[in-house]
Amino acid sequence: MKIKELFDIQGKRFFITGGHTGVGRMIAEGIIQNGGSVSICGRRSALVQKTSQDLLCTGFTADITTDEGIKRCVDIVGDIDVLINCAGTSFAGQFDEYSEYDWDKTIGINLTAPFLLTQAFLPHLKGTKEQPAVIINIGSTEAVVAAGGSAYGYNASKAALMHMPFKLQENLAKQHINWNTINLGPFDTELLSYLDQSPDRNNEHIKEHNPQKRIGTKNEVIGPIIYLSSKAGQYIKGRTIEVSGGITAYLGNYMTKGNYLDWHTKQWMPIESRTYPYEWKRAKPEDPKGLFDIGKDDLCLCNSGKKYKNCCGEHLWK
Repeated sequence: MKIKELFDIQGKRFFITGGHTGVGRMIAEGIIQNGGSVSICGRRSALVQKTSQDLLCTGFTADITTDEGIKRCVDIVGDIDVLINCAGTSFAGQFDEYSEYDWDKTIGINLTAPFLLTQAFLPHLKGTKEQPAVIINIGSTEAVVAAGGSAYGYNASKAALMHMPFKLQENLAKQHINWNTINLGPFDTELLSYLDQSPDRNNEHIKEHNPQKRIGTKNEVIGPIIYLSSKAGQYIKGRTIEVSGGITAYLGNYMTKGNYLDWHTKQWMPIESRTYPYEWKRAKPEDPKGLFDIGKDDLCLCNSGKKYKNCCGEHLWK
């Protein structure tokens, strides 16, 4: 078989959660450029609309942490060849201040939603023995090495997401469905720039501590996506592929020596000296405006149309 046929995704139908921004958008754009058809969903309507217009793909809003949101996805998208679980979130904070809400929200979006969404799409994943249908989880190197801030729910959820296909693949193989995970290192996204706490905020310190001295781009993520979605990857089942520039091994060597990367100083520091490094915070009753300058009576940032105190901040004003 020639290489072009081996990696061909022409005409394949992809559904990408969180495909309206960040890595999800990179994946959507790369698939369309290589002949696949794409549907995306997200919670931020303005971004969903812009991405779908830019890429000329199907886009709609849906909250995949709810039964209604999952049903909406299935009803709109229908039959597909590839499901990509890319939507995710993260909250960080000191361990003794890390709230149940932060934990539940992170686990809900990063772990429970992919499980239930995949479950709902099983009848619509159309695979054959010659060309199985495909599910791809977008995971993180933080599942293996916790090198960033104190994002406890994020690390736990991504570790569980990585292991999810291991056992479930045994059942799905009978239905001609392959389920794998891609663990990503730092990629050139708005989220990475937001988390960059260095004075110049240009991600230079992150590049310095990657063996390749750079961060990932669209080409680095679309390659393994095409591989797993085509005939080339049809014998890969229940496994994890890391796409990180080698950062896990590099950081792992430091972490085992009791050091962590301080985003402020760009230096490796003793773990016992670690303090909470982030400036950003959400509004709280005693401090009703956070870095985003949002008050309890302002419209919520998730574009729900509700006031913050009645939406994502509801738990704070009960």
